[in-house]
Amino acid sequence: MPSVHQVQLASKVVHEHFGSLTELVVATLLKKGRQSLPELFGACNASLSAASRRHVSQQQQQQTVSRQQLKQALLVLIQQNCVRTYLQPAEVRVTGVRPAVHLYEADLMHILQVIRRPKFLQHIRDDTPSNGAAAAADVSSVIIEVLLEHGRLRFDQIRSAVVSRLTQDDAAAAAATSQQDGDDSMQQDGQQQQKQQLQLAGSKAAEVGEAVRWSFVQLLQEHYIERAPPCNLPPPQPISVAAKKVKKTAPKPGSIEYAEAQSRAMQQLAHRTYEEARFKAPKELVAGMGTEDDDVVDAAAAAAAAAAEEEAAAPSAAAKPSKKRKKVAGGVSEEGAVAAAAVAAAEAAAANATVARQAAALANKRRKTGSKASKAEAVAAGDGNEQQQKQDEVVVKQEDGIATNTTAVASPAKFARGRAAAAAAQQQQEEVSPPSAREMLWRVNPEEFNRRFRNKVMADLVADKLGADAGLVLAAMLSHGRRFETAVKGDVSIAMGEGEVASALKAGQDAGRLPQLSPGKDVGALLNALAYDSLGAVDSGTGPQGATFTVNMHAVLDRCRLLQLHAVLSDKFGIHGLRVFQTLLMRGQLEQKQVADTVMQPHKETRELLYRMLRAGYVQMQDIPRTNDRAPTRCFYTWHIDIDAVFSKLAADLYHAAVNLHTRRSHEMQKHSELVELVESARAAGQLNFNMTDGQRRALERLNKVSTALDTSLLRLDGMIALFNEY
Repeated sequence: MPSVHQVQLASKVVHEHFGSLTELVVATLLKKGRQSLPELFGACNASLSAASRRHVSQQQQQQTVSRQQLKQALLVLIQQNCVRTYLQPAEVRVTGVRPAVHLYEADLMHILQVIRRPKFLQHIRDDTPSNGAAAAADVSSVIIEVLLEHGRLRFDQIRSAVVSRLTQDDAAAAAATSQQDGDDSMQQDGQQQQKQQLQLAGSKAAEVGEAVRWSFVQLLQEHYIERAPPCNLPPPQPISVAAKKVKKTAPKPGSIEYAEAQSRAMQQLAHRTYEEARFKAPKELVAGMGTEDDDVVDAAAAAAAAAAEEEAAAPSAAAKPSKKRKKVAGGVSEEGAVAAAAVAAAEAAAANATVARQAAALANKRRKTGSKASKAEAVAAGDGNEQQQKQDEVVVKQEDGIATNTTAVASPAKFARGRAAAAAAQQQQEEVSPPSAREMLWRVNPEEFNRRFRNKVMADLVADKLGADAGLVLAAMLSHGRRFETAVKGDVSIAMGEGEVASALKAGQDAGRLPQLSPGKDVGALLNALAYDSLGAVDSGTGPQGATFTVNMHAVLDRCRLLQLHAVLSDKFGIHGLRVFQTLLMRGQLEQKQVADTVMQPHKETRELLYRMLRAGYVQMQDIPRTNDRAPTRCFYTWHIDIDAVFSKLAADLYHAAVNLHTRRSHEMQKHSELVELVESARAAGQLNFNMTDGQRRALERLNKVSTALDTSLLRLDGMIALFNEY
C-alpha cells in the first residue's frame, strides 16, 4: 500500500496536469486498489458525498460524477500512462458464468515520474551524439518530448508531430532572417517565394522523417522507448509469502486444481509474450537500415528451409511397400495404413518445405517490399499451420488426385475434447498475439532512465573516492550489464572478465559517451584497485575464463544513502548530532553516559540530543530489565541504530517535504493568479511588450524567483527520493 504522502503527492501532480476529476479518480484508485468500472463509479460518488458532508458550508458545483465523465477521465489517465488496465477473464461459477471485466489500477510510479521529466529530456540531449544533417540529439529529444506530452502514440503520429515541430522551428528562423533583410526581400514576387518555401519544406520534411525513423529505432534499442502494454492482459498474480507446503503430485487432468494451474499458466504466457515483444522494432521500421535483425531473419529463414528439405527427404524412404499384410481395425491392411501415413507425412514435409522457401524468399525481399512482405509471411505461415492441423485430424483427405485414407480408433468424447482444447488454444493465441505495426502504441520507459541515473550516481561516488579512471571503469561495467537487468533494484551485476570490461569501455568511448582513460592507466589494475578497496564496489571471483568481477550495487548505493543521511542529520541536529549518530552506528548499543563520553559532550546536552533524535525516528532506545517485573526504575536503557528503519523514515520524510514544496508552489501561483493570466494572455496574443504597473513588475519578479527556487528544490529532492525509494 502506498503511504499517505505518496498519495497526496500523486493527487497534486495529477490535479496540476489533468484537472480535478482525474485527481478524484486517481485518489480513489490509490485508496481502494484495483477496481472495475461500476465499483470505481460508486467509490468516486461516495468520496464526493463524504467531502460534501464535511464541507457543508461551502457550495460545491459538482456533487456527483456521471458515468460518461468517469469514462473520459479514465481515457485521459490511460492515455497518459497514469492508470493500468487489465482484462479479468470469464470464470465459471456455481451460480453461473461471470463475464470478463476490465479492471483499472493507478500506476503510482508513472505518476510520480512526471516531476522527473525535465531530467529525462536533459539526459537524452547529453547522451545522444549530435551528427548528421538533422542533429540526432534534437530529433531524439523531440521524440521523447512528444511522447511525454501525449502519453502513448503510434509511430506515424510520432513522426508527424516531430516533423511538424522541427519544420515549424526552421520556418520561424527563416522568416526571422528574411525579415531582417529589409526592403530587398519585400520586393520579391510573393508567389515565387511561396513556391520555393513549399519545396524547401517538403524536402526538409522528408529528411526529418527519415531522421525520426533512425532516432526512434535507436531509442528503442537503448530501451528509452517501449511498447505500451495492451489492455487485454490478465491481472498479475498477487505476491504472497506463504508457508512452505509439502510437495504434492501433479494435478490430474479434468480436476479443479488442473484447471487453475492451466489458467495461471495462460496468464503468465500473456505477460511473457508482452515482455518478449516489449522492445522489438517492427519490420517496417528496421527494413533497409542494415541492422542485425535483417541478418537474423535471413539466417532463420535459410535454416528453416534446410530443415524442411531434410524432413521431406526422410519419409520418402519409409513409403516403400512391405511384403507382409496384416488386417487392422476397420478392414484396412497394416501395409495400407503405413503407406498412407508415410504419404501424408511426405506431403506435409513437402508443404512445410514450400512454406519455408517462400518465407526465405520473402525475407530476402523484405527491404524492398516492407509491410507487404510481412503480410505475405503471415499468410504463408497461416496456410502451413492450417495444413498441419488438417493432418492431425481424423479425416479422409484428397489432394491433387491422390486419395489418402487415415485411420483412427479415437472415441467421440476424446475427439470433442480435442476440438474444444484446440478452440481454446486458438482463442488464447489470438488474445496474446501482438497487434500490427500500424496499431502499436509506444511510450517512454521511465525504468531505463532511472537505471541510467542510478549508474551515474554510483560512478560519481567511485570517481570521488578512487579517481575519475576508476569511475569510468565502473560506468563501463554498469553499461555492459544494463541489458541483462530485469529491475532497477538489484544487488549485484553480472560477472564480467577483464576483456569484457575493456571491450565495454572501448565501445562507450567510440560512441562518445565515455572519455578516454588517463595515460598509463590499465583496466586490470583499476579493477584490482576497485576489488580491494574498502568501499566494496567490485567483488572479484574466479570463473572458467579466469578472474571475474561483479559490481556490488547494494554496497555502493548504501554508501550513497549514508552520505545523504549524514547531510540531513548535520542540517537538522548539527555536527554534534552527526557525531552521535556515527558513534552509535560504529559501536552498536551504548548507554547514555557512554555516548556522552565518546562524543565528548556534556551529559545534559547529549540526553536532550538523543531524545530529539528519538522523536524524529533516527535512533532507537532498548530497555533492558534487571528484574522480571520490568519496572522502569529497575531497567537500564541503551541506544542503538537500525539503519534500514532510518532509511525508511528518511524516505517517508522526503515525500512529505515534496508535498510541502508542491503545496507552496501551488499557493504562490494561486496567490498571483491574475498576474499569471495577464502574462499568459499577452503571450497567446503575441504581445511581447505590454503595460504593467511597478507593483505588478515587482510581483512578477518575485513570483519568477520563488517558482524557480521551488522547482529547483523539488528536482533536487526528487533525486533523493529516487535514491531512497527506487534504486
